[in-house]
Amino acid sequence: MEKTIALAGNYSYIRQIETTIKSVLFHNVNITFYLMNNDIPQDWFKMINTKINPIGSEIIDKKVDPTLLNNEHISQQHLDVIAYAKFFVPELVTADTVIYIDSDTIITGNLDSLFELTFSDDELVAAAREIENQSVCNDGVIVYNNKRLRKIKGLTSHLLELGQNDNLYNGDQSVFNKYFDGKIKVLPDQYNYEAGMDSWAYMQSRTDMQEKLEAVDDPIIIHYANNDKPWNNFSSGRMREIWWKYYATDWTSIVEQTNRMNVSLRQIKVPEIKKHLFTFTNDQNLEQLEQLVQHLPECEFHICAYTHVGWQLGRMVQYPNVKVCPDVLSYRVNELIDTADLYLDINYGPKDEKIISKFIDTGKPLLAFDSVKDNNIHADNYHVFADDQIDKMINFINEKN
Repeated sequence: MEKTIALAGNYSYIRQIETTIKSVLFHNVNITFYLMNNDIPQDWFKMINTKINPIGSEIIDKKVDPTLLNNEHISQQHLDVIAYAKFFVPELVTADTVIYIDSDTIITGNLDSLFELTFSDDELVAAAREIENQSVCNDGVIVYNNKRLRKIKGLTSHLLELGQNDNLYNGDQSVFNKYFDGKIKVLPDQYNYEAGMDSWAYMQSRTDMQEKLEAVDDPIIIHYANNDKPWNNFSSGRMREIWWKYYATDWTSIVEQTNRMNVSLRQIKVPEIKKHLFTFTNDQNLEQLEQLVQHLPECEFHICAYTHVGWQLGRMVQYPNVKVCPDVLSYRVNELIDTADLYLDINYGPKDEKIISKFIDTGKPLLAFDSVKDNNIHADNYHVFADDQIDKMINFINEKN
């Protein structure tokens, strides 16, 4: 059974994201996480994968262009625009069923019943009722019927367009309920136990909400909704200590817990880096870079620039075999000239003739596509491939000792 969980958050929320992941893996195995973000360093993903790959799980970096979220409406102070990234799940995540959870949640049990959820013909998603207003659902926990959602043309763009309405009462949740009205499979409250609404209910004398919280004695997903978060200096809501329990749990304890489950674990193979490729660029557009990166997982791509880099290039760090170095210093450039196995002259825009000349002098290969080649270079170790010969370039790189 494929088990896929999506999260959304940025680096300022990294403690909460990691705590949620710990709680998931304390009770579940063989999980593939997709984390939609725009600024979490590649090093963090590498660190987490080092810890969770041996127990059959992995986390995949999915960068979301922040400019796509610039116009989304934030209706409450404790919300962040990155919450709208949940609408990218059908576009960015390939699994047929995906559980999305906010990063202010804690998982206290097994989630297999959600992974195995079946949908009727008219159900596109699943979610629990909002504790404050039973006529709508809370979108902090969503099970996506991704197999059907992927067939809806322009879904993500349409949801984001709805989010640009300044009159939305509750941001992304209002969008979720408006679009999916009548197409939501309702989940039991135990799968989105809104502990964070406890203090608000008290202040508003909403005894009905407090009674509803009291009625659930076996929450599997605790959601610290609203602004009364357990990691604040002070909070009055229930279950604060549970969040801190998982926050304090170290990865060794999670490994030991997994071993006690006595279950079969996936074997996750991490490609071993065998070659280092170097590109210096003054332009964020590089010919067929993404295809090369995807087909050469055992090659590490080092892409440098003397300036800042645009989003199109910066997002490439979501691939673990890509290193992007903007504002690079000369010592690093010289180091790469010495240590790289090949130079990829695949950038558009002006070339840095000095750097290319130095690499030519090493005698190591330089590779280019016809559309971006430097017509001034006639060196024997400068190899040009037609734009439709990417397979030949890949073979050349693989076969080069």
